Amino acid sequence: MIEEAKAMGEENKEVKEKAETYNYEEPIDFRPNRIDDRLNRLDQKIDGLRSDLTVEIKEVRTSVERTRTDLTAEIKELRADMTTENKELRADMAAENKGLRADMAAENKGLRADMAAENKELRADMAAEFKELRADMTAEIKDIQKGLSKNLMWTVGTVIAGMAAMIGFIKLL
Repeated sequence: MIEEAKAMGEENKEVKEKAETYNYEEPIDFRPNRIDDRLNRLDQKIDGLRSDLTVEIKEVRTSVERTRTDLTAEIKELRADMTTENKELRADMAAENKGLRADMAAENKGLRADMAAENKELRADMAAEFKELRADMTAEIKDIQKGLSKNLMWTVGTVIAGMAAMIGFIKLL
C-alpha cells in the first residue's frame, strides 16, 4: 500500500513536470495561419494533457480501489487475528483461573486438616489437664476432709473427755 502511494506521488510529479515545461510565454504570431497553427498545437497539447490526465485519473482510481480492497482485506485479517487471540487469551485465563481455584481448594483442605488436627490436640491437652485438675482437686478435697475429720474427732473427743471429767467430778461431789 505504501509503495503504491509513493508510486502515485511520483506519477503526480510527472504531470506537474509536464505542466511546468509548457511555455506559456511563447510569442504569439498574429498572422491567421500562424494563429490557427498555434491553436491547433494548443488543442493537441490540451488533448494530450487531457488524455494523460484521464489515464492518470483512471490509474489513481484503480490504485485507490486496489488500496481500499487491500485495506479491507487487511482489516478483516486483523479482526480475525484479534478474535483468535482474544479467544486464546480467554481460554488461557479460564485455565489459569481453574488452576488457581484448584490450588486454593487444595490449600484450603490442607489448612482445614491442620486446624482439625490442632483442634484435636488442644482438646486432648485440655481433657488431660482437666483430668489432672480434677484429680488434684479430689485429692485436696480428701485431704481437707481428712483434716476436718481429724480436727472434728479431736474436738469431739475433747468434748466427750471434758464431759466425762465433769460427770466424774459431779459424781465425786
